[in-house]
Amino acid sequence: MAEKLLEIKNLHVLYKTDEDDVYALNGVDLDLEKGETLGLVGETGAGKSTIALSIMKLLPDRTGFITEGEIRFDGKDLVHIKEMRSMRGNDISMIFADPMSALNPLHTVGNQIAEVIELHHSGLSHDEIEKKVDEMMELVGIPAERKSEYPHQFSGGMRQRIVIAMALSCNPRLLLADEPTTALDVTIQAQVLK
Repeated sequence: MAEKLLEIKNLHVLYKTDEDDVYALNGVDLDLEKGETLGLVGETGAGKSTIALSIMKLLPDRTGFITEGEIRFDGKDLVHIKEMRSMRGNDISMIFADPMSALNPLHTVGNQIAEVIELHHSGLSHDEIEKKVDEMMELVGIPAERKSEYPHQFSGGMRQRIVIAMALSCNPRLLLADEPTTALDVTIQAQVLK
């Protein structure tokens, strides 16, 4: 039997709003083994994004709460872990559905990819980081010479590919993809899914 990378047991998530409490997840269970791919399909509002945000511990501070259940990544309890920063990017990474909200409009795309790499690989030289940025941009089909440009200078599909490059830059063991192909043309969609 393969080792479990991710285990979710009886996960319940509540969103508190001014009007009412919204029970977004009610007893979700899922397991993911190392090397396995899992796709969640459901209508808008079914809780797919909420599951990913719960794993990343990125639920909105004052409104989103895990009220019950367990999330274990490689045996570690993510629900009660105090510091997720070192795990995000390195061990678990996420491709967000909306690239414009995932990218900082004030920084070049190259600097944003470099920041992720530098945060998790502090021993790399500036040249090594720049080389890795170039590799990641080329990997997603964007010429490396465009790394000094800003998010608004790219199409929606290209911004999505920048977000994908950021998510892949530290070779995470778990990659969460929240509608990663939405802004991409059919050819690039096939490449991303592969």
